[in-house]
Amino acid sequence: MTRCSTLAIALAAIAAAAAPLWPHAGTPAPPAVWPKSFEGRAITPLAAAPEDALLAAHFPGTIARFGDGRRQIVLLQVTAATRLLHPARDCFHALGYAISPAPMR
Repeated sequence: MTRCSTLAIALAAIAAAAAPLWPHAGTPAPPAVWPKSFEGRAITPLAAAPEDALLAAHFPGTIARFGDGRRQIVLLQVTAATRLLHPARDCFHALGYAISPAPMR
C-alpha cells in the first residue's frame, strides 16, 4: 500500500469517527405532539422551570411541563440518540430510594 493511500484511509477513518460530533443540517424534527391527559387526568401546559433550561441546552428534542391540578409532569420528546437521558430509576436510586421492577404502562 502506498503512503498516499494509507493517508487517505486514515483521513477517511478520522472523518467517519468525527461525523457524529458535527451538528446535523438535515430535516428538522417534527413539532412535538403532547397528550391532553396523563393517567386519566386532563393536563395543562405550565411555564418551564429554571432547571428545564439546563437540560434543554444540549438535549436533542423538546421538553414540556404540564400540571393536572395535583402534580407537575415533565414530558420529553427525544428526536435523536443521546447519552443525556437515563432512566429515572438511576436518579431515584442515587437519592437513596429502593427501586423494584414493575410492568411498563
